[in-house]
Amino acid sequence: MNIDLLPEEDILIKHRAGEPGFYMRPEQQAAHPHFHYQYELLLCTGGTAEFVVADRTYSLTPGSVLFISNLENHFIYSHDDAYERYAIRFSSQAAELMRNPLLLSLFRQRPEGFCHLYQCGEKELARCQKMFHTMEREYALQKPCWSQVISSSFLILLSGIYRRAPECFPANRHPEGQMLIFRVQSYLESHLNGDLSLDAVAARFYVDKYHLSHQFTRFTGYSFKQFITAARLSKAKDLLLHSDGEIRAIAEQVGYHSATHFIRVFKEAEGLSPLQYRLRQRD
Repeated sequence: MNIDLLPEEDILIKHRAGEPGFYMRPEQQAAHPHFHYQYELLLCTGGTAEFVVADRTYSLTPGSVLFISNLENHFIYSHDDAYERYAIRFSSQAAELMRNPLLLSLFRQRPEGFCHLYQCGEKELARCQKMFHTMEREYALQKPCWSQVISSSFLILLSGIYRRAPECFPANRHPEGQMLIFRVQSYLESHLNGDLSLDAVAARFYVDKYHLSHQFTRFTGYSFKQFITAARLSKAKDLLLHSDGEIRAIAEQVGYHSATHFIRVFKEAEGLSPLQYRLRQRD
């Protein structure tokens, strides 16, 4: 009997060391910004790198931690051959099971002034590396309860960062009303092909639509409409990369009932049509 709550594709642990491969070359990454429909925490454990997240450049050194949402393109601008890092990616479903809006606000909210980077001290880096080693081993062996062990270890890691730097967490600035916005974001991401009008969502959560709109922007850094568009296009990019579905079918899956409208919105955001995006990324 499988007693794990999450399938393997909802959590991913990676450790990269040694000379970077072709895909890590800055010119390759800059030409094809990295994307995945998962949240990601990246820990630099060796060397240096210049990393771009959502058009902002960060300098990574050992102990640098980056928090990346499932809506943000990112890529390495430059690095040395000693660059080494751990990364954990997790899906919206995994985030639901963790159920901690405060800690997860590092990945789900982008208010004005948000910084994607946190810097560990030497002792803290050693502790983080040890925890990542444990998570990497659990992911590789996948013994009973492996996903629970990884989720628990990850929350402990985030809790340690919170104790040392609570100001890094967006939800810590405005704790009131966080659970409502957390639930609304989760609902939007899991119902991308449904009626996500402000009126419909406000009615579902029994809240005034103007209050919801104001609070949503205040907490997430996105307007209600901007977030839905970004979430739909992000999910569409994931389907374009990891499925062979037709463009019309993918458009419907993410809530666009007109393929023509979907293609226009996609091209405005990415500079390419969906088919061009699929072909470029796969090449």
